[in-house]
Amino acid sequence: MTTPVPERILASRENQGLVNLQRLVDRIANRMPRNASVPIVLVSGFSGWSEALFGTFNYWGGFEDLPAVLHAAGYTVIVEWACQVYAQLTSATFDVPSAFSPNTIPIDYGAVYPARYGYARYSNCSRSVLYGSLPTDWKWDTESPVHCICHSQGGNTIRLLIELLRGNYGNIHSIYFTTADNRQNMIKSIVTLGTPHKDTTITAAVQGLRNPLFPPHNGFYDNGIPGVNALNEFAPAPTPNTFYFTMSFDASEDFPNVRLSVADFATFPSPLNLHNIPGTLAAISLNVFISYVPGAPTLVNLAKWAVQVANTHLGALGYFNRIPQPGPKSARLIPGISSAEFQPNDGIVNTVSMRGPNDAQVSNEADFPIQSLGSHSLATAAKGTYWHLGINKTMDHGDEIGVFTVGETLTKYLPAKYEEVKQMYLEFAELLARLPPP
Repeated sequence: MTTPVPERILASRENQGLVNLQRLVDRIANRMPRNASVPIVLVSGFSGWSEALFGTFNYWGGFEDLPAVLHAAGYTVIVEWACQVYAQLTSATFDVPSAFSPNTIPIDYGAVYPARYGYARYSNCSRSVLYGSLPTDWKWDTESPVHCICHSQGGNTIRLLIELLRGNYGNIHSIYFTTADNRQNMIKSIVTLGTPHKDTTITAAVQGLRNPLFPPHNGFYDNGIPGVNALNEFAPAPTPNTFYFTMSFDASEDFPNVRLSVADFATFPSPLNLHNIPGTLAAISLNVFISYVPGAPTLVNLAKWAVQVANTHLGALGYFNRIPQPGPKSARLIPGISSAEFQPNDGIVNTVSMRGPNDAQVSNEADFPIQSLGSHSLATAAKGTYWHLGINKTMDHGDEIGVFTVGETLTKYLPAKYEEVKQMYLEFAELLARLPPP
């Protein structure tokens, strides 16, 4: 059996998503030839950028350079800033990596949304960064498609773009998307890493931090329940012309399973001293006290006491944050998803949200129909489905793009090595290079 990636680093068993990806690459490599001529577009998330900050810090890799790693392995890579993907790619003009003075291109945001939300229609944005080279006459179209590897909100950005490429969206943008032609073949494949397909609950906590100068439909809105619901209505189904792959991440740890101590009971919100009452008697006394004694603590007081005790024990895990005290309202849940399902997360996005927009559209990697790839007509069986590769448990939201993984991440028990993150990108590039032509 051929080894598709030289000097491959095998995934650790905690990163089942990467284990499955390597297995899928091996299976495809035995059947399909390698074609690395299709450019790979890296699409950043909500806070992304294209040029390295101060010439040294990359969105993709931090102080390392993941696009350069892919280029050294023989791939052509274009680094995009998510909000301007269409304008940047169609301009076909690019900056070189680490340009000291990044160049700009004009962008037209259309007539509809600038008028609705009060921002300028015409502006400039940075050029994309090109690692490698493209033919001098290269033009992004259905004959010259691209692969997209997307981090976080970048996945939803490309999902919106590919729907606009369906055609007849002149009511949204009279210049970019007015044609009746279906141009969805311009995107050959989409990989999403940590994308909030079903929203992320953190957005509700930061809604109040929105800059009043920003339009209401900013990244917080787009990644919250209202924004994702609007995207689901606008783009309800994946295109049958494109390959989709998703990967999930869970950097959370199990809640400490500890017995309450005498010191814990000593902080119980009551005028009684319960810390000297042993086990079962304490529970009975507590129940009677809460039910019948006038002035007993309310449910909110009990919840606040429980959070206080929990934070004491969570401190032993080295967490930089604490559970917030209960407020006057409970959290809103997404229909069909229990709160327990939404607890695992990568520090920013809930893990259950990363599989895909709709579970009915998601299948597991093991069911990927490799036998169909050799035939153009049969390859459609592999398109239009979100192929979920699994969950990685040593990578948080920053680790997914190689940021803050110098040696190991801050995750206490399951360190994520930068080399393993780099290997993940090499495996995805190899997978995309083995996909059949349109």
